[in-house]
Amino acid sequence: MREILSRMFPSTVEQTLLDANMGITALSSAPDRFDIESNLFFTNKSVKFPTKLQWIFNILSDLNGIRKDTSTSFTSLSDNPLNPKASFTPQFHRDFESYAKFLGINGLGYAKLPEEAIFKGKAVLFEQVIVLTMEMDKDKIAMAPSRPTFKMIMRTYYELGNKINVLVDYLRKNGYAAQGGHPLNGLSLYPLIAERAGLGWHGRHGLLITPQSGSRQRLGIIYTSVSNLPVAENGVHDWIGEFCRKCGRCIRKCPPRAIYNEPVIHDSGIMTHIDADRCFPQFATDYGCSLCIKECPFSNRAYEDIKEAFLKGT
Repeated sequence: MREILSRMFPSTVEQTLLDANMGITALSSAPDRFDIESNLFFTNKSVKFPTKLQWIFNILSDLNGIRKDTSTSFTSLSDNPLNPKASFTPQFHRDFESYAKFLGINGLGYAKLPEEAIFKGKAVLFEQVIVLTMEMDKDKIAMAPSRPTFKMIMRTYYELGNKINVLVDYLRKNGYAAQGGHPLNGLSLYPLIAERAGLGWHGRHGLLITPQSGSRQRLGIIYTSVSNLPVAENGVHDWIGEFCRKCGRCIRKCPPRAIYNEPVIHDSGIMTHIDADRCFPQFATDYGCSLCIKECPFSNRAYEDIKEAFLKGT
């Protein structure tokens, strides 16, 4: 079974750009990426194998789809036009956003890729990024931790990854170059980039909080040749940081106490909010856990209601 799953998530495909000496590579101070699937299935020895086997078969079709879409995001790079367009026309920008919404994308934002956000040993093709969000089902999150919750989470990973490749293909057919960034095990730190894109703000759990879905979304990226993306003004959602400092509910509700009371700030300025060695054993043994998402006030109450009440009290 280990060999099967290793083939489903081949690490060699991520070497495409590095081997070709192309793209933007990580800084020497780059953060390490925590590989979810390898830790979920291979390293947690406290989980008995039959339990793991039940998990695997429960989500096997989505895992297989995730593998295919992740691989496609690299193997399709040769489909990029040789002389790509460098800017969106206003009409094409409207068409692109309309198509993304039609596919089920909830939020779109635009940013220049911070080099410090690229994970160690990884590379991406372009420095301009389109950030995409997809909402996770509120009722299923309310059931966390549970098997239905975990199935929904993996389904969201699969659906968002698939739609990103569809949008990348759409860009290429219209003359633009692009590279898809899958929501599961991406090449860069998505919450930081999404925050720079003006989509929301990170909470103390390290996850993006948005007006549309609170903490209940998955993030994906499209790296692109387009140079005139409408980058958002920063700071619109920065009040969330102060709210979270006063709240701390996710920290109190985390069963393994994996969320740092104060984030670890690295030399690059990157912040680590989660002790992965504590978080992922819980994630692996309890259906993806997700209690930090479930318990976040933004997952259960309207963004504007929280903002109004908080700002009145400050």
